[in-house]
Amino acid sequence: GDSIILAILNKEKFETDFLTKQVSERAIPDLNVKLLSWLLEKGGHPNLFYPQKKSTALIQLMIMNTSETEKVLTMLKILLKHPQLEINAVKRGKSAIMILCNKRHSVKTEDQSLEMARLLLQHPEIDLTLRTKSRRGKGKDCIALAEKKGNHRLANLIKHYKQTP
Repeated sequence: GDSIILAILNKEKFETDFLTKQVSERAIPDLNVKLLSWLLEKGGHPNLFYPQKKSTALIQLMIMNTSETEKVLTMLKILLKHPQLEINAVKRGKSAIMILCNKRHSVKTEDQSLEMARLLLQHPEIDLTLRTKSRRGKGKDCIALAEKKGNHRLANLIKHYKQTP
């Protein structure tokens, strides 16, 4: 299946724009780990926004609701290793970690979200000082977002991370 297709694709030369578009239109929505890895290896970019998606590959992954934890975590690790990943890119004023904190989690997806947060927090450029835009002042940070949605374990994980030197 995938290995035959990748062998054929390896003989072709693709434009960066095409590869990047496939990241957000094929690899991420289909949770196709091999395809994501291949596209990024061949020059696809994890940060480009496409009009129909209005988000980066990382943000798309945060928004998804799936019980396929192993695939999601593997894809997240692949994205986090990419040297050009903009971990603090925002969609509608929220970064990837803020989107994760702002989701309602079922019992099934809570552990997945905690593991995703642990991986995001390990990235050296993660910015936990980002806040949502607010007409009345400060806005909310990721801890406040998590607490508002009842994601107390996630809020505690981030608080602990912020206190660790």
